[in-house]
Amino acid sequence: MLDLLHKSAQGEWLSAAERTFLKFLKGTIYTAILTALSAIVPLFDGVHEPNWHIVIFTLVVSLLMTLALTLDKYVTSHVSAPTIASLSSNVLANIVREEATKIAKQNDVALPSDEILSDQQTKPVDKTTASI
Repeated sequence: MLDLLHKSAQGEWLSAAERTFLKFLKGTIYTAILTALSAIVPLFDGVHEPNWHIVIFTLVVSLLMTLALTLDKYVTSHVSAPTIASLSSNVLANIVREEATKIAKQNDVALPSDEILSDQQTKPVDKTTASI
C-alpha cells in the first residue's frame, strides 16, 4: 500500500483498480472524521452523551456515499484513458518524436537530429546580432 501511495504522490500512472482503492481509502478517512465529529461536537454544547442515533446515521450515510463514489470511480476509470498529465516527460517526448517523424515522412521533410537540437540549445546568443 505504501508503494501505491508513493506512486500516487509522484504522479505516476495508476491502474483503474489502484485509483479506485485510493478513492475508497480517501472516502473511508472522511467517513471516520465526519462520524467522530458527529460524536464529539455535542459534548461541547454541554450534552453529556452524544445522540448515538445521529452518530450511527452519519456513519451509515457516509459509508454509503463512500461506496457510491468508489463504484463511480471504478466505472469511470475503466472508461477514461490515461491523461497526458499522468505520462512522464520521457514517454511524452517519445510520442511527440514518433508523431513528428510520421508527419515528416508523409511530407518528405527532414527532421533535425537530436545532436543538432542539443547544440542549438547550448550555443550562447550573440547579443550584437540578436533582434530585440
